[in-house]
Amino acid sequence: MPILVAALIGAAISVTVNGVSNLVHGQNFFHNWDMAALTGFIGGATTNIIGNASLGLFESTLAHAHIGAMMTGISGGNPLHGAIAGAFGSLIGAGTGQLLQNTQSTWLAGGIMAVSGGIAGGFGSVIAGGSFWDGFRNGFISAGLNHAAHRLMQVDPLMQEAKRIADLYGGNAKDIYRFLKMHPITVNDGKVFFKGIEDIYVNINNPSKNGIFTEEKITQTVMSQIAKLFIKGGGQLMKVWKLNNYPVTSPMQMELRTLLAESYLTKYMFAPVKVLDFNPNPYYAGYYYRYETYLYGYSRLYR
Repeated sequence: MPILVAALIGAAISVTVNGVSNLVHGQNFFHNWDMAALTGFIGGATTNIIGNASLGLFESTLAHAHIGAMMTGISGGNPLHGAIAGAFGSLIGAGTGQLLQNTQSTWLAGGIMAVSGGIAGGFGSVIAGGSFWDGFRNGFISAGLNHAAHRLMQVDPLMQEAKRIADLYGGNAKDIYRFLKMHPITVNDGKVFFKGIEDIYVNINNPSKNGIFTEEKITQTVMSQIAKLFIKGGGQLMKVWKLNNYPVTSPMQMELRTLLAESYLTKYMFAPVKVLDFNPNPYYAGYYYRYETYLYGYSRLYR
């Protein structure tokens, strides 16, 4: 996140929290808004710098404690209270992020991280004898503009893969993402399969013994593609039967077989299947996706 953006967000957070605190105490919402904006601006900028430095948990906590002390000191409070609030907010924000690392919605996870950091900072400040709202501001900025911001800016490689598959074969990228989350491609004992769907697989040790692929002859396709990629002396292509009879000793060969198996397993699961290939009745004309069966218990018919 650009430092100016982080600084402006910090200022907005500080003005908002200051305003809520003013209302709670019977004052005008915008009372001391300028000092709150300055405090948040500086806090947001420095928090962003710390976040980009990729510090460890201990160093990050100390740094946010320092920022908390600085923000509270600028606004006229006790720096010690601000330091405790900043440290609490950073620790709780990081811990919440670990608990929510498998949450599909990054925005939801980021929001929970920021709010939990703010609440922790508020209680930390109160325990030290300071103001809840001052601590909430420090903790919210520490957790929100560091841990939560990093979470929101991370690119989920699984979602990228789901979008790639959707672009290639059609289908819904979010549904594909859910499927891949539930059934990641797994390699075990020479078999490549979707976790939890072990009856459909490609055997990379003995490609002649694969799982059930009755609707598409994926086994033969995989074997022919593998054969084309292994070159024998004199420029001649190795024949398919030689791949079956000779053990794979090269890690590169095994990696290549695995990648090809994953590719064709992906095609089998996510490519649309024409219904008329199996039912000549024109009423059933259209196509469906196999992966939907594992998500919903049935496959929708698309026309």
